[in-house]
Amino acid sequence: MNKPLASHRILALLQGTELLGKERGNLEALSALQNQGATIIVGVSGRVPGGGSVGEEARRRGFETHEFTMGSHFAKEWMLKDRGYRNRQLKRLVTNSRQLNALMRQWKATHLHFAAHTTFIFFALALLVNRTPMVFRCGDAPPTGSTFQMFFWKWMVRRSTRIVAISHFIKRQISSTLPTASSKTTVIHNIAPSRSGSPSLAKVKQLKQAKKPLQLVYVGQITSQKGVPELIEAVLQCNSQDLGCWVVGGSEHTEKLERDLANKVDKSNSASVIEFLGYHSDPRPFLKAADFHVAPSQYPEPMGNVVQEAKAQGTPSIITPKGGLPETLTHGKTGVILAGSGPEHIQIALADAIRGRLRFDEAAVLEESKDRFSVSTFDKCWKDLVLSNLITQS
Repeated sequence: MNKPLASHRILALLQGTELLGKERGNLEALSALQNQGATIIVGVSGRVPGGGSVGEEARRRGFETHEFTMGSHFAKEWMLKDRGYRNRQLKRLVTNSRQLNALMRQWKATHLHFAAHTTFIFFALALLVNRTPMVFRCGDAPPTGSTFQMFFWKWMVRRSTRIVAISHFIKRQISSTLPTASSKTTVIHNIAPSRSGSPSLAKVKQLKQAKKPLQLVYVGQITSQKGVPELIEAVLQCNSQDLGCWVVGGSEHTEKLERDLANKVDKSNSASVIEFLGYHSDPRPFLKAADFHVAPSQYPEPMGNVVQEAKAQGTPSIITPKGGLPETLTHGKTGVILAGSGPEHIQIALADAIRGRLRFDEAAVLEESKDRFSVSTFDKCWKDLVLSNLITQS
């Protein structure tokens, strides 16, 4: 089999230790490069042994991992008030750059892959002189609210050989902030994150037997930013015994909001049924069993991996018109893009669904997943991108 990237040795730096959307997206990109023959080393944060769940997933995919010191956020209040914290952070700028130089000399990396400017900060000193081609996979809008963060974001963008925006929305954000970056920015949409095995058919059957005639599912972090309070309000206001909503997600960091929302549901007289099911490492059975997946985000989502995962199970999504979310589906064919993000907009769509006015063909949803967001297309985009990096540097 032709492996066009067989001579490529790519060092990726991933600072996160929890396997969230950004981390999954970058690992999918690295898997695409591996599928084309590239050898990958993933630099992970040694703040958690082995790089936490990110390091664990990287090794599961067959990547070698290397622990870097890395560090925490350069929060202004911590840097100013805590001398010890400040000194540790500044020391890490030197330590990580030395580690990077040593590994690159030893391993002879042909490319670097960064996922965030907050990671780049710790290696910036090394990259003042190192000119190895660098890809910046940009999954967030520029940090315009911080002069310090913007300094490093612009430095990183200028240093990058190629920038990959995960949506046209993110590309517009990059271009409006630094117009000169537009010519080297390419959009490669995320695909549904790959998981081992197939979803449990027994679990899907069990969920379908227990679900309401119109069953919604939300999968993700339980935060106000993600719009969970608005979703809960809309479902309760529908007040329909035919309507159910599974809330899949949660963590120790969001316990208070989870309790507040659960208490609100308990005190409500609504006939709608809302179940808080906690975190599940594999949400596919819930996505496959539900009639609709809902992404009620209240902030400009860079894209929305979970919509892709729902689509891969043949389930349409109801989404707010925020950020890159509208790029994930075709309105009226594979889901619904709401007119706004308030609970009233969600409620209107749910009322239509209860009355049977929203109907989607599972085959059409699956077809779009396999066509526009296929693994083969994703792999080819990343292969072409890395090959173009070499041409740029020649």
